[in-house]
Amino acid sequence: WTFLLISGLLLLGAPLFNGLGTLDVVLETKALNLQSQLLFSIALALTIGFYPFHAWLTSARPVRALAPQLLLHLLPAIAAIHLLSRFHIPLLSSFSWLTLGIAGLFGSALAAWTAEDEASAWMYVAANRATWIMLALSLSRDPEPYGALFPLTAFALSLMMWGLMRGRMLTGQRLAVGLRLLALAFLLGLPLTPGFSLNIVLSQLAGTVIGFPGWLLVLIAQVLLVASLLRFFARAIPAQEAEASASPAFIPPGLMNWMLALVAAFGLWWGMFPGMLTQTADLAPQGIYASLFTQLRSAGLLTGWFTLLLPLLLGWLLARWHDRFVAGQEAWLQRVGRVVSLDWLVNLVRLGFHYLALASGFGADILDGAGQFGWVLLALLILWFFLR
Repeated sequence: WTFLLISGLLLLGAPLFNGLGTLDVVLETKALNLQSQLLFSIALALTIGFYPFHAWLTSARPVRALAPQLLLHLLPAIAAIHLLSRFHIPLLSSFSWLTLGIAGLFGSALAAWTAEDEASAWMYVAANRATWIMLALSLSRDPEPYGALFPLTAFALSLMMWGLMRGRMLTGQRLAVGLRLLALAFLLGLPLTPGFSLNIVLSQLAGTVIGFPGWLLVLIAQVLLVASLLRFFARAIPAQEAEASASPAFIPPGLMNWMLALVAAFGLWWGMFPGMLTQTADLAPQGIYASLFTQLRSAGLLTGWFTLLLPLLLGWLLARWHDRFVAGQEAWLQRVGRVVSLDWLVNLVRLGFHYLALASGFGADILDGAGQFGWVLLALLILWFFLR
């Protein structure tokens, strides 16, 4: 709640930097200046769970049940991605933001790979996919509604599929394996899923000299992500964890089955016929969003398909030989995991805010006293606003 409140305050403060006519800026979607863009981007990055602004998602102690946590994460994240599609934010395409996104993609994938339990790993997977979405939005050259439609759909469908499947407690069944494979396809943006166009967008990094090192780092991050997903793929859910992740009693099992079927059906339908998704959003199909054939043809052999298939193969090998790779390196991996999880940074920020609150309270007691001095300061502040 603290991080979401901070995000709300930043959203409220962003238009104030555009001067007078604050409500006009919001209602007419005028161009925001640099300061407003920065506040707006940080607010939405917090809400989406963009690494390194993901602390509210992964720092819950004790770790919450996986299914409710994933489903609750979707509510503010989808709203934030939709809000991004309504504004033109040139700051997201800057070199600094792209560098932060690429580093965040690698850091969250490494945190997921070094996580000690499945619940923590999946929270970092959620943060990784949120960073994947933000990076694709930064690299997209499409108009705002088109650029955010498929990332929003891919993010929502993949996490919804996994969260509903965990809540359904499908353990040791063929249907559970099939649903996990489908959730994996949605998460990685395989063909026939709405996330396929995101891999085409990310492959643009390989076409420039400056972006090529970033593209290699994206490939490594995708390899670690696939290894993290497949690491727990064949593991049966323990009875106690399955019971904790189960759906609440007020959701009938039959309704859960229908929700799973709808998510899977719409995901495959929009993946095979992307033009139907644009029409659902009242947009005309254009470019790579016109048809699946257009997307398959637009994916270059050494960029789009290489970006997609090579991490899938190397990640599968890394997951299969995980014990061989980490043999004797468990302590080192734990130290790396503690660093990339950024829990230490969250604790440092909390400690800083704690002492800042103490200092401000002590200063207020000295200056304010019984309250008279505070009213004098307020009157001087109002007078200064009028005179300027």
